[in-house]
Amino acid sequence: MASDKEILAKLTKQFISETKIRLENVKNRLTCLEKKPCDAKAIEELHREAHTIKGSSRIFGFPEIGEIAYQNECILAKIKNGRIKATKQIVDLLLSSFNVIGLLLENNTATADKIDLNSLHKKLERNII
Repeated sequence: MASDKEILAKLTKQFISETKIRLENVKNRLTCLEKKPCDAKAIEELHREAHTIKGSSRIFGFPEIGEIAYQNECILAKIKNGRIKATKQIVDLLLSSFNVIGLLLENNTATADKIDLNSLHKKLERNII
């Protein structure tokens, strides 16, 4: 019988694998959104993916990923509700922040240490308020 630690390690590995797939979907949807900024289906899918990444990452002990996903979710909610437009600048910011999530997910500390997370949070926050 597997120990709790082994089960958690297996579930965490599955979370990482599934999130990588979600991030690929996000990149594809953001590319669609860049070409067609009013694509309601793409916006809805992006919002749902950000929401799922946020919740899952918090459950599995990745709070920084959860916070970035939360900020992305808030921006996508504003786009979804028509409060802001999916401009090239916004889409690029979302793409950049989802790329950071990918780096953090890989636990690539050499790369992650070079990322100014504080600056990223400020850029995202400016688009939430």
